[in-house]
Formats: sequence, structure tokens, C-alpha cells
Amino acid sequence: ESMIREGVISAVMDLSLHEMTAEYLGDYGYSKGADNRLCAAAEMGIPALICPGGIDFACLRKEELLKDEEDRGYVWHNQDLTHTRLYESEILDITHTIVERLNRSKGKTEVILPMGGLRTMSYPGEFFYKPETIQKMRQIFEADLKPEIVFKAYDLNFCDPEFADICAQEMEALLNEAEGSRKESA
Repeated sequence: ESMIREGVISAVMDLSLHEMTAEYLGDYGYSKGADNRLCAAAEMGIPALICPGGIDFACLRKEELLKDEEDRGYVWHNQDLTHTRLYESEILDITHTIVERLNRSKGKTEVILPMGGLRTMSYPGEFFYKPETIQKMRQIFEADLKPEIVFKAYDLNFCDPEFADICAQEMEALLNEAEGSRKESA
């Protein structure tokens, strides 16, 4: 965040916002300490490509497991960390926070949503497969993002190589558009 505010970083491709789950849970979990994600880029007006990848889980240490861990469900990421599912209401709350922060944006901003899953283990039949939740996220983005923010949904999974290609193409287009705007204003 400080490097954006200092002008060192002039564009952002932020595709995995899972630290926002730690902030949502009250600065709790392995990914804590990244509060106010998305705010600096929005306020500084730099081009930003955003994907809400990974906002469907909390990364927790053994001693941090939530009281309702068994109800939520989790998988071990490694011997020390779990990936604990969030409830749909929590995912949608975080989606609203993303929209609220991005709507402050002064620069070219685009949101891309992989309808087929937000992370690893999110293909049909896998642990983090939640197509109904992602559809509700899409509705929030479409209804609540300010009109200047481009929103695109793709029938792909976050982990599909084709989605990575789309991310690269969309970022390149954002950078070219921003460069064109700078040249016009000069």
C-alpha cells in the first residue's frame, strides 16, 4: 500500500484477495495485517485489474481454528495451516466491501470474475465448489459497481490457464488505455 501511495507502483493486477477474509474476521488468521486492501490503488487512481480470488476461505493456524470449524469445513493446506470455508453470507459481505472500496476509484478499474471457481479445489465436486455463491457475487458486482468500472464474468475457473491468459490480456488493455489517456492529456 505504501509503495502505491509513494508512486512507486503505477498499476495493480490484484487477483487473490484472500487477505480480506482475515480483515473481515477481525484481523484474525494467518493472512492478517493487510487491512484496507484495494484502497490505495483506488484513491491514487492507478489502473487496476481486480479478481476476488480466494475470498471464500480463511487461512488459519491450528491454534486459531474457529469455534464452528467443523460446521464450516476445512482442509489442511500443510501441517500447520487450514483452509477453512467461509459461509456464503461472509463471502457476500466481503464482496460488498470490495465494491465499496473500488467505487472510490479515480482511475481505470476492471473487475473480472471466474464463474467456475475462485481458487484451487473449486471445480465441480471439489471442496470449495460454490457456483450459487459466485452467481450471487456476480449480481452484486453488476448491480453495485459504479458505471465507470468495467465488470466481466468468464465461464472459467480461477485455476484455468485460459483465465490466466485473459487476466494478462485485460491488464495489457488497461495499461494501453491508461497510456493513451496520459498521451492525450499531455
